[in-house]
Amino acid sequence: MTDRVNYLLRRAYSPAQLRVVIALQNGQVLHHECSSTRSRWWLSGGSQVDGRTARVVTADPVIVGVDALFTDVPAQTWRWHETSTQTQTQE
Repeated sequence: MTDRVNYLLRRAYSPAQLRVVIALQNGQVLHHECSSTRSRWWLSGGSQVDGRTARVVTADPVIVGVDALFTDVPAQTWRWHETSTQTQTQE
């Protein structure tokens, strides 16, 4: 990743959000579980992720939902989309 992309990521995200984005860039997956009583987010490495942080990160177009059982809830698995990364670094 270029210094320019690193700078833009650091500027756009809070430290907690940046930690999640970097984990996703490094191959981890963001998981989401929604039950009738709560919504839970965590990284495949085991770290819990705050709901607000997850919502901000998943709003980024380079973070893509991989699967969703229903149309009215977020995907259950989110990943870094490599093609989007390549496009950004070429600019």
